Amino acid sequence: MNKLVGATLKIGKLVAVIIIEKLTLLLKVIGVRASFYILTIVALYYYYHQKSLDVLLPIIIGIFISDLIKSLYENFLMVKEDKLKTTHSMSYLLDIYQNNYKKELVLNESGIEFLYNESFVNQKDFKIIIEDAPSKMFDPDPLIKSSYSEIMKAHKGSYIKNFETVRLDGYTLNETARTLTLSTSRSNFYNHLLTNRAIDYEFEPGLSVRKIFEYGPRLNNFETTKMSNHIGINGIVQLSDGFTILPRRGTNATYSKNKMTASIASPLISSHDKNGTVELTYEGLKNEVKSLLNSRLYIDAETINDSSVEVIFLGFGREVYEGGKPQFYFLVKLNSLSSQDYLQILKDKKKEMKHNKSIDKDSNLYICDLLSLKLKKNYSGSVECINYYTDKIKFKSVEFSFLANVWHLKEAGHLEHFKVDQVANENIINLEMQKKQGEQLKKSV
Repeated sequence: MNKLVGATLKIGKLVAVIIIEKLTLLLKVIGVRASFYILTIVALYYYYHQKSLDVLLPIIIGIFISDLIKSLYENFLMVKEDKLKTTHSMSYLLDIYQNNYKKELVLNESGIEFLYNESFVNQKDFKIIIEDAPSKMFDPDPLIKSSYSEIMKAHKGSYIKNFETVRLDGYTLNETARTLTLSTSRSNFYNHLLTNRAIDYEFEPGLSVRKIFEYGPRLNNFETTKMSNHIGINGIVQLSDGFTILPRRGTNATYSKNKMTASIASPLISSHDKNGTVELTYEGLKNEVKSLLNSRLYIDAETINDSSVEVIFLGFGREVYEGGKPQFYFLVKLNSLSSQDYLQILKDKKKEMKHNKSIDKDSNLYICDLLSLKLKKNYSGSVECINYYTDKIKFKSVEFSFLANVWHLKEAGHLEHFKVDQVANENIINLEMQKKQGEQLKKSV
């Protein structure tokens, strides 16, 4: 009997938490003005009763419905925006690129197909050399520049700002000398929004950047492409007890809205000092990855010893969906930071996370068991996480560069090391679920 009562209470709490969460989401969609309208109606009824309600209530309801329709339409455009500017249609892209670039990632006995053009799968004995030209700036094609305003309309549902980025101009692989030489220069984020990130947006009927410049059957070489092609940094973090950190992108991101991504997913931003643009080196590249632990995951440098952070370069390749944009993939091992330590960081940094206005901001950061990741053919799936009110997070889609990051992890033999103690994991999940439910219920009172 006690077990039945306990189970009933647990289910009741869970249902209450879900209802509160959905109502909160609805309020965010409708906006703050909805609260004002509701409070106004209640106040009018309380103070003036039927007489005022007969006159004002229809007006208030009309304004409320108008705002609701507008807000829902704006949210619909945000959801639709990603598909308009960058297609994810496998059949369409396979037709363009004649079945090139198809990859399969097998997770939990399930094979997931995606498109990816690997350029280099790192081997430990390779030396990485960067030949940087910091004063060289990418200049978009005149046709793209002439359609600047029209193409930028593709991002009207996204938070955007401009900054200087590092562009990959080309690379040379020398198997005999065991060296990889990367040639880099500079571009800016707006150039990226005009090219890679809006590659399928039709700025004129039947015309898009892909149809004009990247029409297949293969991607253009780095040396001849008209794309901005700044380097994207993707890194999967491994905490000391085997957990990883998986963000969910926010609704105003320029790409992958509401999708699960790699722990770190960011453009490589050009560094500057008092003398101007800093020349990029391989050590500088790895230091930039470390700096993203703070800017993307809120892990202060003081929290972890530099010697306890391992940045392992897994390789790089080209994002077919964005017209060949280069993505550099890393494994970042935090040997002195556990899942419990990071839970505390998330609690301590709540205010900072709320007010962060970085580009492509994440809406949530989850601490997860990477080996529990399950994906369906349509890229929806689930993963077990310890800081969610249920033991599994279900999501509608993942960012494709995240799949490529996991693919590189697996190719390098690192994926199998993401093992967590299952008994300890269940205890942590149960404890965090209870805390989360308690916090949600307190907010509702």
